[in-house]
Amino acid sequence: MSDATPIDDGGPAFPVPSVCNANGDVQSGTDGMTLRQWYAGQALNGILSQSPGSLFGHRNLWMACLKNTDTEDEWFSETARVACKIADALIAELKKGTQ
Repeated sequence: MSDATPIDDGGPAFPVPSVCNANGDVQSGTDGMTLRQWYAGQALNGILSQSPGSLFGHRNLWMACLKNTDTEDEWFSETARVACKIADALIAELKKGTQ
């Protein structure tokens, strides 16, 4: 994706509405994290919970994340990138109306 194309974050995952307390004070709400952030975190959790030898059998995602990484920091960055790609794919698929 180019920098000019905005990323579809799926909207708020856990919005909290503004409320008016009994004394009349308004407590502002928040959108919380985006669906993209939530999905990426869930994907990352799944990726990191698997042993390197078992993830997707022969299509080893760990090895895909290790590809072209020379340092631990590069591996972390690549793993996070994969989690975000999974989140983006899920949002795109949900927008199509598939179940």
